[in-house]
Amino acid sequence: MRFTLESGEYSYLRHTWKDGKRQKLEEYVGEIFANCEATAKAVKREREHLAETHRQRVEEEKRRAEAAARQAEYDRKAGAIKKLAQAWEESKLIKSFAVALQGTLAIAELPDGEKLELEKMVEWGIRHADYVDPLTDLKWTLRQFKNPPWMYGQ
Repeated sequence: MRFTLESGEYSYLRHTWKDGKRQKLEEYVGEIFANCEATAKAVKREREHLAETHRQRVEEEKRRAEAAARQAEYDRKAGAIKKLAQAWEESKLIKSFAVALQGTLAIAELPDGEKLELEKMVEWGIRHADYVDPLTDLKWTLRQFKNPPWMYGQ
């Protein structure tokens, strides 16, 4: 006769007793009961260990996801600032050009019709420079930083 105690979940938790020439299975009853308790405790420890390992893995994935989200937000803000700075540079360039054109126009000898068209061009250039300048409307600039339209769909 043979008696085997094993865990269905953990195959390495296994004990076997059998009748032999010197000892009968009945003599192992105390040992069998002690091993039942030890096996149950081992299964419980193993389950707790697996649960803790799973919890740690989930926690680490959460930390990684949070770090990736922080990095993505940092990158988004850096991109927004870069776009705003580029718009500011563009506005300065356009305004400088319009002012230079205005100065050249003041001393240029051109027919009145052409001078009038160039003056309109200067005025339009200055208005456009103000339009693209993120420093002319700080509330708009803040909205662009918080949720820039050029980041939609990315």
